[in-house]
Amino acid sequence: MSRRPSKLQRVDLPALTGRIRGTTGFGFHVVGESYFQVELRHIRNNMSVAYDNDLEAFIVTEPNNLHDENACAVYIDSFKVGYLPSDAARDYVTQMRGNGVFGESCFQIRAKLTGGFGERPKIGVMLNLPAGAD
Repeated sequence: MSRRPSKLQRVDLPALTGRIRGTTGFGFHVVGESYFQVELRHIRNNMSVAYDNDLEAFIVTEPNNLHDENACAVYIDSFKVGYLPSDAARDYVTQMRGNGVFGESCFQIRAKLTGGFGERPKIGVMLNLPAGAD
């Protein structure tokens, strides 16, 4: 089994397609964060958890993803930090297509980090997607 290199690498995100205005809460769980703990620790170490845990995130569709043409990656501070779950990604892409958005897109949304200490050593990501989006 190969491991990802631990070197941090910011990426250039596609042009912003739009903004998603979510709920006041953060009830949507991102998946795959265990593969991006180096990036998440970097983000966490460069913020004040007490004051700065309302982060700008981006959902970027990956229509050329070899594993899932509906894959939607989540980025914070230009670092990939996880994905929308596959069923939610499929619904998200379907909704975007219904609104005339095809191919690669990039939508801004709010996010919070969870865990990272104590009994929850891995850092997770929560989004404030509107109700019914998950």
